[in-house]
Amino acid sequence: MGNEVTKVLLEIAGKDKLEPGDACGIVDKPGTTEVSIRDDLGSVYGFAVYLEQSEVAGFFEHYNQQKSRINDVSQWKPIGNGYYPLYWGKAKEVVGRVNQHLNVQKQTGVIHLEDRTELKDKKVIYGFVQVKNSDGIEKRVREDYPDIYMTSSEKSENNKPNKQSKGKKGNK
Repeated sequence: MGNEVTKVLLEIAGKDKLEPGDACGIVDKPGTTEVSIRDDLGSVYGFAVYLEQSEVAGFFEHYNQQKSRINDVSQWKPIGNGYYPLYWGKAKEVVGRVNQHLNVQKQTGVIHLEDRTELKDKKVIYGFVQVKNSDGIEKRVREDYPDIYMTSSEKSENNKPNKQSKGKKGNK
């Protein structure tokens, strides 16, 4: 089954998609404060909005005034059947993470879909796929299909001064 979001994620994940039974392994260092499970297992997920072709430029320009990952509407590619990527992410516990983006709690690190008035009356879909190497797959999906929304944490990070410029007041 699936939708346009999961189709893109499955295409990008390729052989790194987890099959039933793959999400198992060995607990490393049990009985210590360093206890962990295999780090590369997780999920990638995304949200996408359906737009008529005539709506794409206006939607992008409206949102791009608020800060986007990309600068030009020509970089914002549809993922299929009129759907455009809003946000791609990765998570160890994906259902909870997806729900955090919907929740009205004011926290950082989420895209606050409840505040996105530009989405009112739009069809928004989501999907996720369990994978190995979620960091790499998230990076690849963003390269192939750039998303426009950033979390509040990402916006804050992008607005911080360049690390090289810290502590150099008065040096001219």
